[in-house]
Amino acid sequence: MALFFLNLSHDHLDYHGTEKEYRRAKGKLFASLNYSRRKPNVPKVTVLNADDPNLEYFEQFVADRTYLYGIKSGSFQALSPVYRPDGSYFVYKVPNDQVDVQLPLPGKFNVENALAAATVGAALQLNLNAIKRALENAGSVPGRLERIDEGQPYTVIVDYAHTADALEKLLSMFKELTEGRLIVVFGATGDRDRTKRPIMGEVVDRFSDMIVLTDDDPYTEDRIQIIEEVAEGIDRKEGDRFWKIPDRRQAIRVALALAKEKDTVIVAGKGCEEFQVVGDQKIPSDDRQIVRDYLSRQVEVEIAPGEVQSGNPYLDV
Repeated sequence: MALFFLNLSHDHLDYHGTEKEYRRAKGKLFASLNYSRRKPNVPKVTVLNADDPNLEYFEQFVADRTYLYGIKSGSFQALSPVYRPDGSYFVYKVPNDQVDVQLPLPGKFNVENALAAATVGAALQLNLNAIKRALENAGSVPGRLERIDEGQPYTVIVDYAHTADALEKLLSMFKELTEGRLIVVFGATGDRDRTKRPIMGEVVDRFSDMIVLTDDDPYTEDRIQIIEEVAEGIDRKEGDRFWKIPDRRQAIRVALALAKEKDTVIVAGKGCEEFQVVGDQKIPSDDRQIVRDYLSRQVEVEIAPGEVQSGNPYLDV
């Protein structure tokens, strides 16, 4: 029986209220491990992120064995990580052995996730080569770093990131991987933690060359108010590489019109979700299909004065 701790973020604070209460809720799971019924010949194991500032808190919980992993520290490490647009490389080092891993997923956070999964496997006494094979055959999750390719000369990524922490990990990665500009479409969810909205805006402002702030799932809240609360964290005026477009479909359209060769467009917040929730209505809306619809339009357009200039000659703006 094994429990592992990856990290704590600003997510779910609408349920827990504070980070301290959120940590305590996770701590209950680890505390329950000590009191759970023991299965014959099955040790109780915890696998902890040695790089996380909450390590000391989770180390207090009793287990038969504790495994510490991390990129910077721990007995189980990802050494010499290399991050590329199409994947990542690292050396998975365990006590007295190591193996090269070609992970088909990009970004530091995917390496962190892979490292956690690998260490759980090691804790369960899986063969190191079996762990390597599993990581190198890992498939992407729909709506998580999903690349949309219709032959356009720039990169389009649809991702579920909808918290400040998730956005920072996503955007910092693609800021380094993008030769051109980073263009971001995003919004905040209604009826959730309102304190994170300006923080999300600040993160996107810090990493993005161009921002298209739009709607997410407003639920029962006023969508314009949500957008304005996010905009409080954005330190640039509207029109200065920053647009507020409540209609999410039109926001995606504008972002694609802005894109040029070697740019990256990130559509964040909803991932593979197929509906947008407004009040008590579920309106069909899939970011991935919206992107494909626009990119597949083989219609040349003329840009009138004052309109958004398109870097895609086939995009109908």
